[in-house]
Amino acid sequence: IGVSGTVESAHNVIRTQFKELVADVLGIQVQYDNAALEPPDNEAWVRLTILDGDSTRSSYGTYRTTGVVDLSVFIPLGEGDQEAFSIADRIVNAFLPATVQGVQFRVPSASSIGRSGRFWQVSVTCPFQVIETSP
Repeated sequence: IGVSGTVESAHNVIRTQFKELVADVLGIQVQYDNAALEPPDNEAWVRLTILDGDSTRSSYGTYRTTGVVDLSVFIPLGEGDQEAFSIADRIVNAFLPATVQGVQFRVPSASSIGRSGRFWQVSVTCPFQVIETSP
């Protein structure tokens, strides 16, 4: 992330946005980047991954860093996909285009991935960017 910000601060904003508007509300278990989680056998869970992209400098002296929040929703097989899409809808609504503490969220989208091991998977992706001025 540009000159004045940090990757850590942007990641914290993203994780907090998800935790407060989705995980805490639904009481769902979440696997964050490089965190251990034994996936539950009989309930839904989510994996949140933050993928940082390139940083560029504009002629106006600002730095722009882009990235994608990748959220994978998992539900037990054999239960249909309604619960997975209900969770995905909540995630989409939590990341609708807005700016939160300097992190600009773009339009999120959800798609069915299908079987993933012993789970059914639906993914939500949300592009984001951070724009900062040079010191």
